[in-house]
Amino acid sequence: MLGHVTLFYGPDPKTVSLPAYLEELVEPVGLSDKDLQVLRSGLATLSDSRFCLSGPPPGTAIPVVLHSGPAEPLVQALQNEDVAASLDLALSALPSTHWTIEAMLGATFKPSQNRQPVGPTLLLAIAEDHTTDNYYAD
Repeated sequence: MLGHVTLFYGPDPKTVSLPAYLEELVEPVGLSDKDLQVLRSGLATLSDSRFCLSGPPPGTAIPVVLHSGPAEPLVQALQNEDVAASLDLALSALPSTHWTIEAMLGATFKPSQNRQPVGPTLLLAIAEDHTTDNYYAD
């Protein structure tokens, strides 16, 4: 698990599962069963992420738990053009008060971006990778 943050907790809040909500949003678009399974596999990385709705309908989406697991399953799912287009259509149909849902989805990619070596650390990683043994093997 790359990150797990409890952003808000109330005394028994009525929360909504982020992956279940996103899957429900995409359902009317009409993905094939195979593509829907690809989407489910990608969204599984968000399995513990939850939000609640506050205020009059449509409500304001408030993150409750943000679990940013590995981004790779979601990246692989979004390489499928039908899945990516369906999710994009579903997200663009959300009311403006649900902007945090897109932010929660985007947070999945943040840890992998933060952990890339730069500067001297990057140069050391490259130097270690190109030892005499494997440098000439390439």
